[in-house]
Amino acid sequence: MSSMGLPREVPLRVRLNLYVRSIMNIVGFSLFLFGAVFVAVAQSMADFGSTMQFRDSDPVTMGQLVDKRQTGNRSGGRRGFYVFKYKFAYVAGSSRYTGVSYAKDIGLMAGSAIPVAYVPGNPGVARIKGMSSGPFVKVGIWLALGAAAICVTGLGILFFGMKKAWQFSFLVRKGVLTTGTVTGKVSTGWTVNGKNEFHVQFQFKHQDGRICTGSVKEHETNLLEDQQLEPVLYDAAKPSNAILVDGLPRQLRSFVPG
Repeated sequence: MSSMGLPREVPLRVRLNLYVRSIMNIVGFSLFLFGAVFVAVAQSMADFGSTMQFRDSDPVTMGQLVDKRQTGNRSGGRRGFYVFKYKFAYVAGSSRYTGVSYAKDIGLMAGSAIPVAYVPGNPGVARIKGMSSGPFVKVGIWLALGAAAICVTGLGILFFGMKKAWQFSFLVRKGVLTTGTVTGKVSTGWTVNGKNEFHVQFQFKHQDGRICTGSVKEHETNLLEDQQLEPVLYDAAKPSNAILVDGLPRQLRSFVPG
C-alpha cells in the first residue's frame, strides 16, 4: 500500500469535468430546472391567494364588476365548468383599487354590484367574495405541488451526484492506494444502460493493520472482477470512504499510479 506522494496532482479542469459531465448531475439539474419553471408557471395560475392569503374574517366592501371573460380553461376536466375571469373595481379606505377573480359563470354582468373581500393591512389584495384568485382554482395548487416534488427529486439526484464526484476527486488526490478483494455483489434492482446494477462489496487492509470493508454501485462489474487483487483507494481517516480504482471515471484512472 502507498500513501507516498500525497496529494496527487489532478488538474482543476479534470476535477470540474467530474461535476459538469456527470450523468447524475445533468439529470438532477435538468429535473430541478424543469420543476422550477413549472412551479413558476403553475404558481402564476394557481389559487394560492385564496388558500394562503384570504380568510373568512376578511373585511368586505361593495365593488363593481368591470368586465367578464371566458378564459378557455376548464375546472374539473372535460366534464367540468369553464372558468371565467372577473375584473372588478372597489374602494377600500380612501383609495380605489382593481382586481381579478375566477369562477364559473354565475350570471353577473359588467356593472353588477359585487361583494369584495380584501386582506386587512393590504387592501390592494382582494377577490370577489366566494371566488378564487387563480384561473385554475384548486387544480393549480396540485400542479405546483407536483412541480415542487420534481424540483426536490432533482435536487436529491444532484446532491448525490455532487457527493459522488467529490468522493472521486478527493480519493484520487488524497486517498491511500492499496489492494483488496471483491467479496460479493448484490443486485440493487435497477438497470443502467440495459445492464443490472449491483452493490459490489470488497475488503482491504488498512495501513494500521485493520481489515476494512467497502461497497460501490456499479453496472460494469466485469471491470471490478478481472483481477484477484483489485486496486483500492481509501480515506485513511475514514476507511469506509473507499472505492475500487477500476470503478473510477476513465479520465481519473490515469492519475492513480500502478
